[in-house]
Amino acid sequence: MLELKYCKAIHKLYWQQLRPGLIYLGGIELSQGEIPELNNYPILTWDLLESLSKRYHFLKGKVVYVAEVSGGHVPAYLRKEFLKLGNQLYHLNQFRSEFIREQDNLFKKFNMHLKPGELLYKPELVDQDFLIQDKINSFSVNIPKINPEIPSFLNRLDSLITLNDLFSGRLKDKFNLPQDIPVQLHLVVDYSCSMDSMNKLDFVISSVHSFYKYISEFFLNTKLTLYVFSDECITTDFPLNGGEIERSGTDFAPFIEKILKKKNSKVYNKVILFTDGEPNDPNRAYFYAQKLKQFKLDFTQIIFYMNDDLRYEFIEGNSSINFDPGSLSIEELLEGKKIRVLNDEELKIKKKKYFEIFTKFANSCGGNQIILNVFDFLKIITVETYDRYMGLLTLATPNEEQKIKQETFQESFERVKKYEFKKLNA
Repeated sequence: MLELKYCKAIHKLYWQQLRPGLIYLGGIELSQGEIPELNNYPILTWDLLESLSKRYHFLKGKVVYVAEVSGGHVPAYLRKEFLKLGNQLYHLNQFRSEFIREQDNLFKKFNMHLKPGELLYKPELVDQDFLIQDKINSFSVNIPKINPEIPSFLNRLDSLITLNDLFSGRLKDKFNLPQDIPVQLHLVVDYSCSMDSMNKLDFVISSVHSFYKYISEFFLNTKLTLYVFSDECITTDFPLNGGEIERSGTDFAPFIEKILKKKNSKVYNKVILFTDGEPNDPNRAYFYAQKLKQFKLDFTQIIFYMNDDLRYEFIEGNSSINFDPGSLSIEELLEGKKIRVLNDEELKIKKKKYFEIFTKFANSCGGNQIILNVFDFLKIITVETYDRYMGLLTLATPNEEQKIKQETFQESFERVKKYEFKKLNA
């Protein structure tokens, strides 16, 4: 998001050192408001500088921020980039405000608290016994032990991100944001009949629509492909309505085959799967899962689960039989059925057996697993999942093209600042 293609460097200069061709960014404020001529990042000309110097009295030591266009490009291209960036930051702050408001509402609803910087992968929300995090096929990350802050759009949600933070170099001190590195994102939605229970499909559809807006506004280099699957799999477009394909079982192999055909080998590929059921085709699913790992696709599966689902069994004769909580509630079962309630140790053994196939599939993919206990949090956990992925990708060793972009926009602050201050103090 915060990359400027045509920006050679950002300079901090005295007013009298300004020259034509630079883009004015900020630094001048009047008691009665901003100078109209300097709104919206104008391209400086001799006429504009002379006119402003006659109209306003600028102190000799007045410092302003300007951008220098990279060689061979016209300043108008860079000005358009800053206008676009300003609009993106507006939407980003709006999103962050909405995110924290929704988060706070959910915390109040479920009487929960979150420490600053803490992920939502909390024991109340996500099953800790089967949580797999940061298992990635396509790159490796060495997170520093001291101050291991992963770049994130969700840090310090109560603060606005301003262009002045960006221009002055304060952004790195206040926020550590992920880079908009090119990614092919594959979103996969389970359309099996079991997704109707407890409104799971409705939660997913609402979440992917919100997620699509988030991606399209902040990660412009992320190209998104949407899949829905049951016994078969198709690619489809937003918005989802739940009727795109015939809904029945849960076959994993068809969607993996389709992803392998749709992958973009020139960029990073990320898969996020939303499902509530183990694969009906486990052998084929494992085979194709290993292909995902082999071709270095990064994978996360978000699985729906409620803690009480497995704790109850109804008894027929001398045997205990599992029941589907989506078709019969505990209250309904109590009316005419004999119920056996498992103790904690029995539940732990049963859960291990039940989730063994999910965990085996996640490990075959070389990817992550999140088993969600409280469905209301799906939307913000999905955003966190991708935000964290892009943060880890940002920390990974970038290729040469990304190194150039990174130096142009981020490291130029330190490089140019040292040069300019040396020059100013000479």
